[in-house]
This record gives sequence, structure tokens and C-alpha cells, in this order.
Amino acid sequence: MEPQTLRQVEKALKGKHFRILVDLGIGFGEVAPVLKKHCDYLIGVDKDLERVLLSGYNILYDQLVKEDVRTYIIPFEADAVSLFDLIEHLNLNEGLDLLKKIGSRFCILTTPSKFYQGALNGHISLWSVEDLDSLGFKIVQFSVGFFRELLYGWKIIGVREGGRL
Repeated sequence: MEPQTLRQVEKALKGKHFRILVDLGIGFGEVAPVLKKHCDYLIGVDKDLERVLLSGYNILYDQLVKEDVRTYIIPFEADAVSLFDLIEHLNLNEGLDLLKKIGSRFCILTTPSKFYQGALNGHISLWSVEDLDSLGFKIVQFSVGFFRELLYGWKIIGVREGGRL
């Protein structure tokens, strides 16, 4: 994950603390140090845990779950969910279903604002600022560097506050 994205995540989480945060699609887990500062218990979910085990960030998760995020049942007690660079890897209906499963929990996500045709990145859906705004997210767009912008445009971070206690 780019340093610019980590700074934006830290900024978005400033002053927030959660009992249980579920990080969906953890990949290498490089955002775990930021997330861990904002929760009592951090659950990481990914269908492939090899990357996080190789990176060493696995030690920051209180629990790791090897499961596809589309079938994972978010614990009722979880009051926050993160999905960084994940939603674009799901088709539109799967992404909407996942956001519906997250429900009224606090939710933070990142996604690119465009795709480069031919990039081997597994992106299959594009989420616009307008799409996320219509789903209740507050949006910030930011630069992640010239070359990444050529491929993926500015990055979008979205936060939906949620109403759970």
C-alpha cells in the first residue's frame, strides 16, 4: 500500500476507536499497524493468507480467517469494517452485497478512480465518487504518484460512519 494511502487512512481514523474491526481482503496486511491503533481486536480475512504470513504483519492481527470475503459472515459484535483496494476485485453485485452485509457498521474503503486497460490487476468493477456518495460514503480523492495515476487515476478513500454503538 502506498504511503499516501496509509496517511489518508490514519487521517480518516483520527479520534476513532472500535472494539472489533474486521479487515476484509488483507493482502500483505500493511495497513494493520494503522488499524491496530484504532481497535481493541483486529480480525483479518482473506482467501489467501500466504502474503500476510510472508510480510510478517500477521502478528498484528488478533485473528486471521482464511475465507473468501464474499462468504465470510461478519461477527455481529464487529463495529467497524475496512476494505482497502478490494471492492474493485468484485463484480458490481458482489460489491453491493458486501456493502449491504456490512450494514450500519463504520466502514472505510479505498479504490482506484480508473482502470488501465490491459493491467493484470484483477480489477473487474469501477466505483466512482458518485457511486460511493450515493451509498452514504464521504469521499476524499488523493494522488498516489504520477505513474500510478496514469494506470489507476487518483485514489478514492470512502468513509461511512454507521450508526451502531
